Amino acid sequence: MTKSFLILVACLFATPVVADDEPSFFDFGGDSFHAGRSVSHHGAGTDDLFMTGYRVAGNADITGSAHLAGRKVIMEGDAGGDVFALGEEVMLRG
Repeated sequence: MTKSFLILVACLFATPVVADDEPSFFDFGGDSFHAGRSVSHHGAGTDDLFMTGYRVAGNADITGSAHLAGRKVIMEGDAGGDVFALGEEVMLRG
């Protein structure tokens, strides 16, 4: 759990400044990392999901854990592991 928390904190502080608020993301080792003003995850086959932004939405099922931080957080897909969510408004529908 400590490793996951450190990765989430790194994502929060390492978010690049992108023109026009375009979200940035990368996939690594089956895990998916998303950051930006408004980000969503639609990809299938993701193990762990890490997302941060003003509005974050997980719309696809994942096999691992979800680590989400933002003002408005929505997780509609099923998570095979735990969901760690931090935000002003958090909705879990999966």
